Amino acid sequence: MKKRLPFVCGLLLIVFAVRIGAQKPSTPATTESKPDITLATGHKGDVLAVAFSPDGRWLATGSGDKSVKIWEVSTWKEVRTLTGHKDEVHALAFSPDSRILASGGWDQKIKLWDVASGAETLSISCHCEWIEAIAYSPNGRLLASGSGDGTVRLWDARTGNNARTIDAPGPISVQARAVRALAFSPDSHWVAFGNANPKVQLWGPQLRSLLGHEGAILAVAFSPDRLLVASGSGDATAMLFDFDKGTAVKTLFGHANPVTAVLFTPDSKQLITGSDDLTVRIWDIASGTELRQLPQHAPVTDLALGPGGRWLAVLCSADRSVFLWSLTSASK
Repeated sequence: MKKRLPFVCGLLLIVFAVRIGAQKPSTPATTESKPDITLATGHKGDVLAVAFSPDGRWLATGSGDKSVKIWEVSTWKEVRTLTGHKDEVHALAFSPDSRILASGGWDQKIKLWDVASGAETLSISCHCEWIEAIAYSPNGRLLASGSGDGTVRLWDARTGNNARTIDAPGPISVQARAVRALAFSPDSHWVAFGNANPKVQLWGPQLRSLLGHEGAILAVAFSPDRLLVASGSGDATAMLFDFDKGTAVKTLFGHANPVTAVLFTPDSKQLITGSDDLTVRIWDIASGTELRQLPQHAPVTDLALGPGGRWLAVLCSADRSVFLWSLTSASK
């Protein structure tokens, strides 16, 4: 047995090393103490969704009080409240030209709003259980929705017609099938999505799977240069995948609980993650090291990054405020 011990130890070291790009937790270079701005929204329910307009003028918030509010970023003043949903609003997305805001709710409706006037321009009956996620295609032609019935649907953004539908692979139970993670590729040709199945799904010219997680897929994002796909999981890790090859290139360790949100910075050099462990973390993609840590007072439920990467909006569970962090120094 003593003669075999070096071989066994060596084998264990090899097995450990092949965890692709795995990064050990590291002490963050900077730990912030509090957000630069706490935006008290005045919603009568928890804030459940947040989005910046691509032109940087507006911030939108969706709430459990069934309403959507639009805020002017230059002043952080509310400019209008949008009402029409019959249940909680869980998803928001601006059109690429920032003129239209899409909202999705637990009333199984997708509504399109004219940002300038606040008028409802289109209401889509999904017939698909509650809406968990919405994304606009970068070319502005399509809307993607992720639903509680385990489907991802593509909609004509002009007419509201259902263009295509796919069932998300996953467990049978209703809650587990819900598609919460959803993102369009920069070229509008692919949709990444996930549910309780530990695989990131890519839907485009064909259906592809990205493997590596051991827990539910809670968040997905494409890098602006389309080279990478990021995912956050119930296994408390974020992963980076090579889009073209479909292979994992890094696993980011450090969070103690599920990773609920992932975002790339505009230059594709950093990844921002939010977690149930009450932190937001910013990572250097090339090295996989943690650069900054932003402590929160409650589990992080959603993130939104403003154009240019100046402002990061953070939502925390059971809260009616949006916490805004300046990332100017992180983006330089």
